[in-house]
Amino acid sequence: RLEQAVGTEMLVVELADIGPGLRWAEPCSRGCMQLLIRHGVAAARFTDGQGGLHEQRLRYKPELDVPAASYAGTGRLRGDMISERACTDLDEKLQREVDRRLPKTLEEIVQSGAVEAAALRARAPLALR
Repeated sequence: RLEQAVGTEMLVVELADIGPGLRWAEPCSRGCMQLLIRHGVAAARFTDGQGGLHEQRLRYKPELDVPAASYAGTGRLRGDMISERACTDLDEKLQREVDRRLPKTLEEIVQSGAVEAAALRARAPLALR
């Protein structure tokens, strides 16, 4: 639960990092690292690209405005849809925690993605449909 993250440590693993070709898995700057900082994760460990782990200590900033530090800011991530989606997804997860609801099931995640994909296709120019 994110509300209990203050002072915790986290191991960051991406699917692409599993197997013989372990790659660098540092939390990205599209909002992932900022979210860890905002929620008080004290240290993040991630694969270093050579089969080992790298640890990064994080400084807790509960006031950090993650959207302003990523997609809604003035920097290189301005308008970045991946950053915006990550923040939206996390806000939804946090609200589910507050409401004491279970996390979404795999089926719910797949279904919501299918609905959103259909909506995007419907807005695409005819030549791209």
